[in-house]
Amino acid sequence: MLYNVPTLYHLDSKEWENNKKIITSYLKIWLPFHEKAVQKEMTNNKILTKDLTVQSTEFVKNVKVIVNFSDKKFQLPK
Repeated sequence: MLYNVPTLYHLDSKEWENNKKIITSYLKIWLPFHEKAVQKEMTNNKILTKDLTVQSTEFVKNVKVIVNFSDKKFQLPK
């Protein structure tokens, strides 16, 4: 989501059965975002923590993604 690029999956039928719930739940979130940003250029990219685990990107006004790659909670500063 951070760069508005779809995830590539390489699955056989067994792996699809094991993972289809999480994949389809992700697509329900990613697709509406992608529809808004697909033809927009990225206008901003920020690293929000020193350890690089929280980052944000913005594509147009009000189309922004914040990703937390860590297992720690993160609160945006006010």
